[in-house]
Amino acid sequence: MSRLPAAVAAFFSILLLDPRGTALAADPTTDNAADLLNLTKTCATHLSGAYATDDGGAKNTYICGDRKNVVYWTADMDIDCDGAVTSACNVQADPWFQEGTAFGDNVQADKVPYFVIPNNFNLGSNGIGGGQIAAIIYKGKLTYAVLADTGPAGIIGEASYATAKLLGIDPDPETGGTDGPVTYIVFTGTAPRAGITEAAHQDALTKGKAAADQFIKDNGGPTGFRVAQAAPGVAMSFRALGRTLEVDGSRSYSIRVMDSRGRAVRFIEGAGSSSHTLADLVPGVYRAETVSGGTRRNLRFVLF
Repeated sequence: MSRLPAAVAAFFSILLLDPRGTALAADPTTDNAADLLNLTKTCATHLSGAYATDDGGAKNTYICGDRKNVVYWTADMDIDCDGAVTSACNVQADPWFQEGTAFGDNVQADKVPYFVIPNNFNLGSNGIGGGQIAAIIYKGKLTYAVLADTGPAGIIGEASYATAKLLGIDPDPETGGTDGPVTYIVFTGTAPRAGITEAAHQDALTKGKAAADQFIKDNGGPTGFRVAQAAPGVAMSFRALGRTLEVDGSRSYSIRVMDSRGRAVRFIEGAGSSSHTLADLVPGVYRAETVSGGTRRNLRFVLF
């Protein structure tokens, strides 16, 4: 996190670029996590029989279908190291190691964020195939992973070494993992799919974020900021936190929010770190002008 000199930032986060100048998604992120959890907190429609989270445990976890275009469940996370032999994933490190996964022999579990579905769940009838993208949420942090393996018929709650590491979970295949809760939200259909490789992870992040945004919008949840253009010379962006503008700073400040026609739609004054809702604004292109300590910054963004 970075602060502008002598100025207030609206929770600006550094905009990372790949060598071609393309913006890279934050990973993991907190964006959308709370809204996704809120939309998947019930499980009245069971798409599966009951699963246990550990071998011999109580079978009280289901794959849920209360919402359209997703299936989801909340469980623990055991570590899957199956796939290609690597320095982190091999028979010495993992007593249950198997070369290859259900969707390929060369998947590197310590490099590819992937998740696992029980092998008795009917993937095809639920719009799921190899490389299907899921949002995986743990302690408010979210990453997007792809389906790369299937697991035992009676157990649920498993993801790769790389997925666990991203979410701050001990990735050791023998002693790591977490009792959770970990929520897995799988976006169904052919669009939210990506390759099962390390190089394809950025594609999974992009498609996963788009699927999450659409899912939240379709279900009446709040949506967030989309940066259209940063202020000249400032390689930063608004951090999406629902429809709330978070201000991080120690000085007094003023913020004027203008619509695409240049009309002022909101004037905010405050001091220090604070939050300001923009929930009543209609979707569209806006410009926020912040002034603090004599320093002025302008940023354009899209509220959708």
